[in-house]
Amino acid sequence: MDKFKVTVFCETAWDDSVAPVSYELTAKASDLVKNIENSEVQVLIVGKRMNYDDIIESFSNYGADKVIIVNDDIFENYSANLYRKAISEILKKEKPNVVFFGATVKGRELAPLVATTLNTGLTADCTELDIVDGKLEATRPTFGGKLNATILCKTLPQMATVRAGVFRVPENPVKKDTKVNFDWVNVHDEEKFTKILELIPEYADDDNDLSKAEIIYAGGRGMKSKENFNRLFELARLTGGVVGASRGAVDAGFADSSIQIGQTGKTIHAKVYVAFGISGLAQHMAGINSCDKIISVNKDSNAPIMKLSDIGIVGDAEEIIKQMVRSLKNK
Repeated sequence: MDKFKVTVFCETAWDDSVAPVSYELTAKASDLVKNIENSEVQVLIVGKRMNYDDIIESFSNYGADKVIIVNDDIFENYSANLYRKAISEILKKEKPNVVFFGATVKGRELAPLVATTLNTGLTADCTELDIVDGKLEATRPTFGGKLNATILCKTLPQMATVRAGVFRVPENPVKKDTKVNFDWVNVHDEEKFTKILELIPEYADDDNDLSKAEIIYAGGRGMKSKENFNRLFELARLTGGVVGASRGAVDAGFADSSIQIGQTGKTIHAKVYVAFGISGLAQHMAGINSCDKIISVNKDSNAPIMKLSDIGIVGDAEEIIKQMVRSLKNK
C-alpha cells in the first residue's frame, strides 16, 4: 500500500524565523493522520544555506515524520517564481496526497502558483480540516462569513491554504524521530519577476502579539480617530493586554493592517476580547468566535456584535476608555 503523505510548506520570515502557522499545520496534520495506517507528515523548507537544527527539532516536537530541505543561497530573498519551481518539483517527486500552506500573504501567493503548476485544485482560506477515507474535507467561510462550505478536491495533491491561529499547537508535544532529507532543485535558469531593493520589517511588537494574547482590546471605525485608537495601547499596557483592530479601523487609517482581526485578518483565541466601536459584521466575527468571553462597547444597542457578546455596554467608546485608564492609574 502506498504511503499516505501530508506535506506542510514551512514559511519563514526575513529573519529566518518560522511562521507560527507552519507549526500549527504540522501539529494538525499529525492529528489528522493518526488513524491512517502507513502515513507520513512531511515539512518542506525552502531557504538559503544555514543551520536548520533548531527548526528541525521544533517540527519534530509537533509531529513531523520527515523534513525536506531545499537550501540554496539563491533562496535568500523570497521570489515567488523560484519558490514555485522548487516546491512544485519536490511535490512531483514526493507525490503527497495532501498539501497545506498557511493563508498568509506569502502562502496566498505561492499556493495558487503551485496548484496551477501541478494542475490540481486548491481550497483557500480554510478554518476547518478533516481527512475521511483519504479525502481532504476543507471547510472555509462563504457568503461573507454567514455560511461554511466544505469542499472536496478531486485531483492530487489535494491542496489548501489555512488561516493562521485556527489550530493550536499542543501544550505537551510528543517528539518524533524525524528524518531529514536535503534535496536540490535547479532554479538558476528561472526568471525572477521581482527584485528586492530593500527589506523593511513589517510592523511587529513582541508585546502586542495577538496570537498569544489572553486579553485583547480592539477598536473599530467607531473610535473616530487615530488619536483615540492609540489610547487602546495605554489601556493594554496597564492591564497586560494587546491591541487589535477591525477592518474598518484599518481602512480608516487608525491602525496597521498587521493587527487586523477578522476573515481577512487574524483569527484569535483570547480569554477576554473587548471590542470598542466595532459594529460586528460577519467578517469580523469570523475571527473572534474562538474567544472565551466577548465584551462589546458601542453607542448602538442594536449593533450586530451586541447580540453575540457575553457582555454589551451601551456608551461612548472614547469616554469609557478614558475612564478605564484613569481608574487603573489611580489604583
